[in-house]
Amino acid sequence: EIVSDTKTFELKQNYPNPILQKTTIPLNIKYDAFVKIEIFDVKGRNIQQLLDKRLNKGEHLIEWNTSDLSSGLYLYKVTVDGVSEIRKCMKL
Repeated sequence: EIVSDTKTFELKQNYPNPILQKTTIPLNIKYDAFVKIEIFDVKGRNIQQLLDKRLNKGEHLIEWNTSDLSSGLYLYKVTVDGVSEIRKCMKL
C-alpha cells in the first residue's frame, strides 16, 4: 500500500467490499485538485478510467458500477495532484 501525504487527501476503503454490483469509494481532498481514479485487474492491466477531472475540496463518494466485470481481485488507484494511493477490492 502506498501512503499519501495526509495534507493532500484521505482515501478510505471502498464499501461494500466484496462488491456485488456497485461500490462506493470515499475520498476526502484537502483542497481543489485534479483527481484521477483508475481501475486495474490483478495482472496490472488498466481496464477502466473511473474519474479524470478537477474536484472541489471536501468529501466525495465516487460510485463504481462493476456489473460488467467478472469475479476476482481488482485494484483502484487514486491520484490527486500527482500523489497516488492504491487499494484492493474483491468482485463477487
